[in-house]
Amino acid sequence: GTSVNLSAATATIVLAAGTYRLTLAGANEEASLSGDLDVIEPLLVQGAGASATIIDATGLGDRIFDIGPGGQAVTFTLTGARLTGGRAVEGSGGAIYVRGGPTAFLTDCELVANAAESMTEGGGQGGAIANEGITTITRCVIRNNTASGSGGALSFGGGGPARLTIV
Repeated sequence: GTSVNLSAATATIVLAAGTYRLTLAGANEEASLSGDLDVIEPLLVQGAGASATIIDATGLGDRIFDIGPGGQAVTFTLTGARLTGGRAVEGSGGAIYVRGGPTAFLTDCELVANAAESMTEGGGQGGAIANEGITTITRCVIRNNTASGSGGALSFGGGGPARLTIV
């Protein structure tokens, strides 16, 4: 099953093998009431492996994770999960948007078939990840992501002192 530990300094969500569909549509709000999952406090999401634990946002019309949407300097860690179907409409980061200030660690994960789209010139960056913070990617597969602007897989820079490490 799924378990959540909110008593620690970093909340931990352990996801068992299975597909977790995000279905509460409503993009561009920043309180996790609808659309993407807004990470505003330190969070660890631990899956059972990228081939076993799938977070699927197909049809949601929003990205999957928005890290630090209000400028929070939080730490986000994702291990052992596949993110698919994220779609940032008129935005960046189809699966994950790491805003300026946060730190993200992605380990043993897959980011597959996500998109960042925009009708404005230069918009829609980072089909899988838009990074404006500090992000470390370790043993992850990033494939079949698209962006209408730059960075079909990754975009880097933007609103903060961005740093990206790929191991």
